[in-house]
Amino acid sequence: MSKHIGNQRPVKQAGTLSYSPATGWVSAKSYIGTDEEIRKLAAQIKKEKEQETEGAPAAVNLSVSPIGGGLSQLDASYDNDIEETSTTTTWSLQANEYEKDIWSHPTVRSLYNLCPTEYKWLRENLPIVREKGTWTDVLNAWSCATASDQCCVSARNIFTYFRDGIENYIISSYVLRKSISMPVATNTTYALANVNKRVSVAQMTANEGVPTGLVFALPNYGEWLKKAPSVNYERGKIQIDQEYAHAEDWNDWIYAAATY
Repeated sequence: MSKHIGNQRPVKQAGTLSYSPATGWVSAKSYIGTDEEIRKLAAQIKKEKEQETEGAPAAVNLSVSPIGGGLSQLDASYDNDIEETSTTTTWSLQANEYEKDIWSHPTVRSLYNLCPTEYKWLRENLPIVREKGTWTDVLNAWSCATASDQCCVSARNIFTYFRDGIENYIISSYVLRKSISMPVATNTTYALANVNKRVSVAQMTANEGVPTGLVFALPNYGEWLKKAPSVNYERGKIQIDQEYAHAEDWNDWIYAAATY
């Protein structure tokens, strides 16, 4: 009859711990025991890891190898074996430049709102003046009754835009990105509120969490449109990427204002 001395369960060997940016922390553990014991232990570890994050791939790799004498070795590699319980948030701001039609410029749009008669004249007569090339004749005949006649003065100034060939202007477009990384086990809940709604400059700091140290780089005018976030769930972590697109005046008929 065979005689067992000491612990009959698989014996745990010295393990290793390593880190890489691609995988995070990875620990390698080894166990030696009979082939039956090792296979049972492998099945137990697999089941436990699957139950930890139900519905997610088990963050463990298992390998069983016979080493002779009726013994086998189990090698277990655990991803993210050092528990991360903190939530981290990073912000980035990207600015791009692009051209817009001069008719969308605030000065021209203001003329439309305040001086509809002058705006209508420009719309109807600019194509004719451009075709005939009578810019100088029109300007020489264009006399405003007083310098305080803002509609006349503004329309004349805008007329010179087109005389000088200015039909587009450059604006800066801003996109603000917020990235949140949190463990699945966190008690923090990310609110998916106000998607596709207009967020004011003040609300970005007070309600959306823009850091005070970043405010200097953001435009202090206009509004931000909060977009739908993208969410990635992997290795016991949730990665949330949220974007805000800036504009001087989002259409308030199309996009409602954010409420908190």
